[in-house]
Amino acid sequence: MMGVMSFQVFARRAVASALLSAVAATLGCSAISGGPQNDPGVVGARPTGYVYTTLYNKGAVLEINTVQSRVDQDPILVGNGPRGLTMDPRGRQLYLYVVCELGNTVAVVDRRNRLVNRTIAVGSRPYAMAIAPSGSRGFVTNTDEDTVSVIDIPTNTVVQTVLLSTPITNPGGLPPQGGTNQGQRLRPKGIATNATGSQVYVACEGGFLCILQGNPGSGAPTTGAGGAVGQIASYSVQRTVQLVGAVAPLNLAVASVNANTDVVYVTDPRANRIFFLNSSQANQADVRDVQGSPYDVAVGRNAAGTPDSVYVSLETRDALQVFSAADLSPRGDAVRVEGRQPQAVEVSSLGNEVYVSLSGSNNVAVFQRVGNQLNLPQVFNLQQLNPSFIAPTGDLALGGFLFN
Repeated sequence: MMGVMSFQVFARRAVASALLSAVAATLGCSAISGGPQNDPGVVGARPTGYVYTTLYNKGAVLEINTVQSRVDQDPILVGNGPRGLTMDPRGRQLYLYVVCELGNTVAVVDRRNRLVNRTIAVGSRPYAMAIAPSGSRGFVTNTDEDTVSVIDIPTNTVVQTVLLSTPITNPGGLPPQGGTNQGQRLRPKGIATNATGSQVYVACEGGFLCILQGNPGSGAPTTGAGGAVGQIASYSVQRTVQLVGAVAPLNLAVASVNANTDVVYVTDPRANRIFFLNSSQANQADVRDVQGSPYDVAVGRNAAGTPDSVYVSLETRDALQVFSAADLSPRGDAVRVEGRQPQAVEVSSLGNEVYVSLSGSNNVAVFQRVGNQLNLPQVFNLQQLNPSFIAPTGDLALGGFLFN
């Protein structure tokens, strides 16, 4: 397999040092400030130091040191059926949140000691989690209950459970406000927030996109990546969009264009389609037919921090496709991933690396972005790192270096 374990320890250290030097050079200058990839005490995006992937059948999370191309220690035991994975965006990214599908919990892992320091009970069969860029609220989809658990991140407690709903069709007119189709299952899966955390988007396997709106409350304004927003007291279903032609929407990503407009990208591997919706326009999503079972999606940004690329894993084509974020037009041919069954996709905070988990090959592949091009990947082979490791199944999360 081309590129397998081709990382050289000293070469990767040199790359990491160069990245750190580049970041350090921007301190106090025109670096982007605020948002999930930034430390309030250190202005500027941080380079990736570690990649985390879930080992579903082992109830564990694997931590890969990207500098030295190795696993530092044994996997972190978190609970039954870990699938969803996300990083606390606050400060130094000290905490990793792991959704345990079979345990109906979220495990909070302290990255410093690699131990679970809190377990949060959520709904039945949780699937994915997103955290608002401000770090104030987390959101977990509960597939068997058609709900979203809202977690207060500073206290790690569930403060609200939102029941998702679908509009009742009303022949000859618009759907009545607040109506629901009794007995119609939504089965929420992927979830993401906009830049301020004021809106939450949920991909529903039943064929819908649910949009939750933050309801203002009293208190001092909170600051999100998009600027100051009012204190959010609760969330409610703003609207539910039917994705016409969908079979089983699975994952999604959001690009915040401005304070009032988001573009949402939803994958549907069974329909071989990607749906994309401009939140400020009508309740109708556009569709892009894509052969190869589009599985996961991530948004990439250019050097100016503007969303410009959409990365989609094509599970049955063993490839990664790059699209324009503006209109989802393909940017060249799909790129082979040097492995089988690509699933989770993540983009580094600097936008220069794209990570893909390959569940059919026990690999995690890393693509280097140069301009609008992706080079051939370098690959972490999990079984070569440790023969007991099995296929990564679930999300990927990227963490910066932890300094004392």
